[in-house]
Amino acid sequence: TPTPTPTPSESDNPCDLIVGLAKDYCEDGENARGGSRAPTDIDNPTDPLSSLARGCADAASWIVGKLSEAVESTANVDFTNPK
Repeated sequence: TPTPTPTPSESDNPCDLIVGLAKDYCEDGENARGGSRAPTDIDNPTDPLSSLARGCADAASWIVGKLSEAVESTANVDFTNPK
C-alpha cells in the first residue's frame, strides 16, 4: 500500500509560502540581507537600462502617433455619390 502523505498544518505566517531572498525580505523587511535595491530615480540618464527603456517608450509613442495620423488621413473618405 502507498505511504500516506503528511497533512498540511495551519499557519498564520503570510511568509510561509515564499522562499529564498523574497522570504527573507517578507520576514525582515528593510533589514533583510540581499542584493542592491532598485533605483528610486527612474529618470536617471546615467542608468543604461532606464535610458534604453525610455528610448523604446518614446519610439513606440512616436510610432503610434504616426499610425494614428495615417489612419485619420485615410479614413476621411467621401462615400456619397453626387449625380
